[in-house]
Amino acid sequence: MLSRRTFLNLAVSSGSAPALKPQNVEFVRAAGKPKKVIIVGAGIAGLTSAFKLMQAGHDVTLLEARMRVGGRVHTLRGPFSEGLYAEAGAIDFGDGYPLITRFMRLFELPVVDVPASPKAVIYAREHRYVTAQNQEPDWPYLLPAAERQLGRAGIWQKYIVSAYTQIGDPSAHDWPQAVEHNFDNRSLNDLMRRRGLSEGGVAMLHFTLSGDDYDHVSALQSLMTESFIARNRKWMRIQGGNDQLPRAFAAKLGSRVRYGAKLAKVSQNARKASVSVLHASGLQQLEADHVIVTIPFSVLRHCEIDSSVSSGKKTAIQKMRYESITRVYLQSRTRFWTEQDVGGNAVSDLPFCPVVDHTASQNGTRGILEAQIEHHKAQEVWAMNPDERVSWTLKYME
Repeated sequence: MLSRRTFLNLAVSSGSAPALKPQNVEFVRAAGKPKKVIIVGAGIAGLTSAFKLMQAGHDVTLLEARMRVGGRVHTLRGPFSEGLYAEAGAIDFGDGYPLITRFMRLFELPVVDVPASPKAVIYAREHRYVTAQNQEPDWPYLLPAAERQLGRAGIWQKYIVSAYTQIGDPSAHDWPQAVEHNFDNRSLNDLMRRRGLSEGGVAMLHFTLSGDDYDHVSALQSLMTESFIARNRKWMRIQGGNDQLPRAFAAKLGSRVRYGAKLAKVSQNARKASVSVLHASGLQQLEADHVIVTIPFSVLRHCEIDSSVSSGKKTAIQKMRYESITRVYLQSRTRFWTEQDVGGNAVSDLPFCPVVDHTASQNGTRGILEAQIEHHKAQEVWAMNPDERVSWTLKYME
């Protein structure tokens, strides 16, 4: 997922699981001699690992600091009216997520397709544009004639798609090659400039799902994420809320999940691995054959890690960049956007982007629109009191 949105949307590789990558647990063999395994973090990565190891016959304990499972998969059901809900983390997932869709079938979870917006809303440089599907506005940017003729879709194909098709197979023994190193050493915006894209063209790339990342995230990460997203032909949500997936895992795992267990220390020697866990009743030390850590580095960096972890890994844990995101949800009495024959989603160059309609696949007359605020502005908005936050959001939403 993959930072932010691509868990964005239910990516199973969030967090850190160096001992057992979540995408590889599908190949765990039935245990000859069961191992005792402690897993830290009950997000999707931890739940998937625990479930597959349990199936293979191992003795699994899953530790979660909070009193719920799911991590970034979290559904809000209050204070909304008429049984409406909104997603506070992963919003949707595509048919290009094979592991997730496999568990949907296994747990018999009902899914609904995210309906396509009849018309798109774009707000750029104080101009509001409403365009039909596969059409674009007359972008208010200074563009060379060739780029204006290409439009955003053509620019995307020429510069982005052509770049990510050069990326080799990350599972290959000789990966990364020179092209991947070149992509990794600069941001996507810088890479596009080097390839001849104008500043106006670079500004247009902002109007994509992850556009705010392109000025600082590695181009290699951005391109791999965009390639992954492009493999999805349709997008779905779990009917009734995406938190039903982690709840289904938790129901299968039962008492193996321990809540209110906050990691304080992780260590290992040649014989055992161990964790120190803070409970309401005090500090407890647990030992196992293996410990799998799936919590984000932003949490792990505040835990004690012994010398068995290399200095390079410790540096990565301490320095991994995380962005602030504040989400503001506005409930409306009617879904007025449908009356205007436009979708509830929108992109803009305003202080928040994108706008997300959480109720497109829900029944009822009321609606919920979310404004996502990122980076330093997210911290400013979070520091406001609730009334100020809503007023600030309404001003730009209108």
